[in-house]
Amino acid sequence: MRLGLLRLLRGVFASAYMVVSSGLVFAASAVAGEAPIVRMEILPGVVSVGESVELRITVLAPTWFPKPPVYPSFELPNAMTRLPADSSYPISEQVGSETWSGIVRSYEIIPLIAATYQLEDKAVTVTWTDLDSRRPQVRAIDLPDSGFRAVVPAGAEALDPYLAGRRLTIKREIEGGSDGETREHSVGDAVVVHYTAELEGMAAIFIPPLFSNPRAGGAAVYATEAIVEEHEIARRMETLTFVLEKSGEFIVPGVEVEWWNTRTDSIETASVQELSLPVRGVSLSIMKPVNTRMSMLVGISFGGIGLVVLAGRRWLPWLRALHQMRVKRHLHSEAHAFSELVSALRLGEARAIHRALLAWLARLKPGLDVREFVLSYGDSGLGQGVESMIATVYADSGGRFDAGMLEAGLRAARQNQLRCRVATRDSDLPPLNR
Repeated sequence: MRLGLLRLLRGVFASAYMVVSSGLVFAASAVAGEAPIVRMEILPGVVSVGESVELRITVLAPTWFPKPPVYPSFELPNAMTRLPADSSYPISEQVGSETWSGIVRSYEIIPLIAATYQLEDKAVTVTWTDLDSRRPQVRAIDLPDSGFRAVVPAGAEALDPYLAGRRLTIKREIEGGSDGETREHSVGDAVVVHYTAELEGMAAIFIPPLFSNPRAGGAAVYATEAIVEEHEIARRMETLTFVLEKSGEFIVPGVEVEWWNTRTDSIETASVQELSLPVRGVSLSIMKPVNTRMSMLVGISFGGIGLVVLAGRRWLPWLRALHQMRVKRHLHSEAHAFSELVSALRLGEARAIHRALLAWLARLKPGLDVREFVLSYGDSGLGQGVESMIATVYADSGGRFDAGMLEAGLRAARQNQLRCRVATRDSDLPPLNR
């Protein structure tokens, strides 16, 4: 009789139990017999943008759980909700004179902008075993509306985007060497540069893109998709490939990111400086013949020289020097470089085509890069063809190109350039005397 009276009183008190204090919200509901208790806690009530609040749900039952509680979604606009490691764990708690079993689940909610965030119309579905009937009981227990506020710290309002943490570093690594190296590169080389930003005290999603639209004078730029990693230290990695198109000095871009230091409550700048790399002209190895036509011509020429030698040894040194001069002139001519480009196009290997293209442009007009040539003498079709060909080699996504159409476009652009050169030369001639 006394036990039944105690249970009745406990049920009455449980149905009326709700406390809101210091960010702690309690909610309870009663059914026949003993009913579960559900508590919701949000701490702290005010945070800086990017800092997490903890949402903790505690479910207590007088007996045991045949099934785990079913929780609602706590996703919020302009916020990131996630379950940390070991987010759920069992507990036991003294309720009156009895020990109840329970489950605690914790969420992290990270606000992305300054705003007030509300959790409304939420309920937890609890399944427990009734002590009297020994049958499962199911009840959806409403959670009280609650929320929190996210703010930007005073003094950090000028940051756009807002980025905060205890430490931010940016590193740069040039593939195949150290960041400070200044070894010489050649036109046509691909310089692969890795940039890594590491942030302590905030989620990696807040680290902004280091390069939104990368450009570099004297090089074509290809970016891979950024890699974002969420660990104890958040990390963002971006890789840029610079295909060198001009001799001289190439500037590897630097990076500057402003951020709010939560330890010193001040704006600081993380950066890596620009780096100068010397770039020499097209390597002679680029201009190696890719067919045997020149070898045949050289052989025939030497055969002719042999006949001349038989006719008179006195002319041999002069003829040899003349022959070597003509061969050297041919190997360094624009026509020979273009024939090598055509041969590479017909073989269809993108890397060889690109290097042969750079070698030909160096012979056509020293200092002329691919982009300038296409804009001056080609059309949009040629531009797309060249981009597709280079992307096949250097871009992260790869690509396909039509070598035949590219050859036709380059031939037409070459003719345009030759016509422009002739027209310019003719316009520079003085008028004839009459």
